[in-house]
Amino acid sequence: MDPENAQALCEFEDGTKPDLENHCPKGSIVGKAKATTPLLERELSGNVRGEITVNLKGESSTTKAGKLVNTFNNVPDAPITKFNLNIAGGKNGILAVTRTRKSKINVCASRQIAEADMDGHNGRAYDSDVQMKTPCTKRQTKAAKRQAKRAVAKARG
Repeated sequence: MDPENAQALCEFEDGTKPDLENHCPKGSIVGKAKATTPLLERELSGNVRGEITVNLKGESSTTKAGKLVNTFNNVPDAPITKFNLNIAGGKNGILAVTRTRKSKINVCASRQIAEADMDGHNGRAYDSDVQMKTPCTKRQTKAAKRQAKRAVAKARG
């Protein structure tokens, strides 16, 4: 997470109140979530009002390996057929691409994969890998792959 852009995040106590917009700054909105369930006519997204109200609280942390982990506890006990989470990155977002101990990371050089691990109230688990979208143009992707090939060739001598 980018600490500079995470300053406007909502405090935990404020984030648990049903009328978030009255307690949390507008800058605390860092992304959007959408869920589709066969129980409702429309998908649920953002600040949900209408058929039902859901105040979904997510927690973010990082592992020792540097992976970002987003956890959503207390999700309503309903079948979800599709879930989409978009978190802002870049200059103004809370996500930042950092470097490993060995080198800088170029997200354009290869596919970016996220692990999605879901545990249902019924005890069933569903785990999958999801390819993430990046802001890379075709030109940036080609250039990054060429640069990566040169680095590998140079390392081999």
